Amino acid sequence: MAEQGYDPSGQYVSVEYHSPVHGAAIVARISLVHIEQMSAKEHYTIMKGQVRGYFDESTPLTEGQVVLPDVPEDSVWRGRFRGVREGVRFEFSLTTVDLGYWGARVATAYPEADHVEAEQRLDALIGRLRALAPSVKPE
Repeated sequence: MAEQGYDPSGQYVSVEYHSPVHGAAIVARISLVHIEQMSAKEHYTIMKGQVRGYFDESTPLTEGQVVLPDVPEDSVWRGRFRGVREGVRFEFSLTTVDLGYWGARVATAYPEADHVEAEQRLDALIGRLRALAPSVKPE
């Protein structure tokens, strides 16, 4: 874990992980946010511009629903992009997940050549997030 953030009001928590891959790193920033009655697609649409703003020459590659085993339909939305940061080309993505009372967003960045491995790791992470998510609203 490289970084963590916490909102004392309890509405937001985030962690950032760096995972080595072929001499570089996959960076994933995972945020759990208190969101009710917002779909994964709506959450994605709201956050997409902010995430794209971290990179120069941001170009969309794909956007849409992600279908994963044991994950309800329409609860995961992802966009993949290419961009440049500090002169280095990256592929990056924003994935949003509807967890009911909570929403999750995972922003990742990785070398372009490692996008397949990065997405496989991301999909496994989302499955684990769903398993850990609170299933009921706290009192």
